[in-house]
Amino acid sequence: MWRDGQAQVFEPKLQDVFSDPIVHLVMKRDGLTPELVLAEVMPVARLLVERRMPGAASGPA
Repeated sequence: MWRDGQAQVFEPKLQDVFSDPIVHLVMKRDGLTPELVLAEVMPVARLLVERRMPGAASGPA
């Protein structure tokens, strides 16, 4: 689990992606939901946060 605020590093960028109409068309075409996409994206986002801020993605000590 991320500490409060750590997930916010990527949330605005994800909101930008999900607000793009083309993204919605591709998701609809491929039968994807935001939940399915987030399930794939969040592990990568956690790795990126961990690289930028070691210890951040693992949560409180």
